[in-house]
Amino acid sequence: MDFLARLYAKRIVNVNVNIVVAGLLAMLLTLIPVHLSHNFTHNHWAILGITFLSDLIFDVLIYYALHWLANHTRWRHTFGLDNPEVSRPAVFFRDATIIQAQRAALSPILYSIFLGLQLYLLKQDVPREWAAVAGLSSGIICTRVLHTIWMIHIDRQAARKAAQSEAAPPVRAKTPDPKHIEGAA
Repeated sequence: MDFLARLYAKRIVNVNVNIVVAGLLAMLLTLIPVHLSHNFTHNHWAILGITFLSDLIFDVLIYYALHWLANHTRWRHTFGLDNPEVSRPAVFFRDATIIQAQRAALSPILYSIFLGLQLYLLKQDVPREWAAVAGLSSGIICTRVLHTIWMIHIDRQAARKAAQSEAAPPVRAKTPDPKHIEGAA
């Protein structure tokens, strides 16, 4: 259990796990309005709209909750992974919002794959629930790979920048040359 806790405590791991879990839980909740849409529409575009809005709302809310649990609660203390910043709400919102902004940048890819595949499957007479599951699963897999590459790149840049700032000698203020000081003899 200690190994899993330490693995999950790594930012890149818990971000991916949280996003996948949020996506899967959101998918399950999204299937409710998608299924209920049988009662009032058979229009493929309406089904896509219901799927998109439901998934978006459920996913964002679930991700924020999972992010709070993973990074800003005291479970880390149990495994010696405690961070003094965990209880600060500003840190929570900044961290979660950075991840959400990155996800928003990738969302055109996610939703193009998700809704494109769902629409294709709906036109092939695949039941709307299975079309939604196939589309969302495919979109999540593709964007998780891209987002992971992006996060690794950002982490490497930050490490390089930190190493450069530690290696750089401190800048000392120049002592003025007495010849250039006004009034000096």
